[in-house]
Amino acid sequence: MAIVIQLENVSKVFGTHTAVDNLNLQVEQGEIYGFLGPNGSGKSTTLRLILGLLTPSAGDIHIMSKHLLSNRSEVMQHIGCIIEKPDFYNYLNAMDNLKIFSRMHGISTSKYDYKNLLQKVGLYGREKDIVKTYSHGMKQRLGLAQALLHNPSIIILDEPNTGLDPQGIIELRETILHLNQQEGKTILLSSHILNEIEEIAKSMILIHNGKTIAQGKISALLDKENIFVNFEIDNKENALEQLKESKWYSLITAIDEEHIIQFNISHDDVPQLTKWFVAKDIAIYNIAKMRSLEKYFLKLTNV
Repeated sequence: MAIVIQLENVSKVFGTHTAVDNLNLQVEQGEIYGFLGPNGSGKSTTLRLILGLLTPSAGDIHIMSKHLLSNRSEVMQHIGCIIEKPDFYNYLNAMDNLKIFSRMHGISTSKYDYKNLLQKVGLYGREKDIVKTYSHGMKQRLGLAQALLHNPSIIILDEPNTGLDPQGIIELRETILHLNQQEGKTILLSSHILNEIEEIAKSMILIHNGKTIAQGKISALLDKENIFVNFEIDNKENALEQLKESKWYSLITAIDEEHIIQFNISHDDVPQLTKWFVAKDIAIYNIAKMRSLEKYFLKLTNV
């Protein structure tokens, strides 16, 4: 798969403060890539570097295989973004705002294009409402519509869930998945809502104090960690009696009223514990692994 965003040994220094320190990043075409880090870690600075809003102190950035600093105007035709809170003309309606942004960027947009765009972000039917009457979630969706006006192949979203209620988070998630799965758009997503990243992203980078501390496929990163595993079994009482004589007993973290025993074990221990149950003639009905990106994040950042 082609690499559409590539950072090579990128650093950004402000006076005596190093905000981004020798960062390397590769985002593949067509993936949702999670960008994580605590407040002040350098996430927003990195996104501004990728958008050409800041110039690296060292290193190189390539977008769609083109050097960003030498080809920014061309590169930005492929990128749509929401950085922090999107701003609009609050005394105008949503449609008029989109028309203004279209003209500002020299984009030719038909009535059908506007309708399709508004349907895509869930604002069709509300496009004539004055923006100052919009909820925070509706403004976020309008910001996404603005970012999609020129039909970019890459979308960069900086904390798009901030301030959204649970329903708004679900709606935004569904929109992001649609853009990725149905339209093939590459999405670089910064978020502090870690379960959302785990829900939709396949790969991620975690930075702290401007440095990379973890990077790769989320499944592979979490598989290295101890996980909580629920074993749904037959005859729980008998199983517990036999477990008391085994090394697995100390790893039990919860016992359900029905037939579930939960263990905190490594990924590699799952087949071993399964074999133990089988050897003891204890029937297993279901095995459910519960990994936690949040626990992984806290462990590595110590925040």
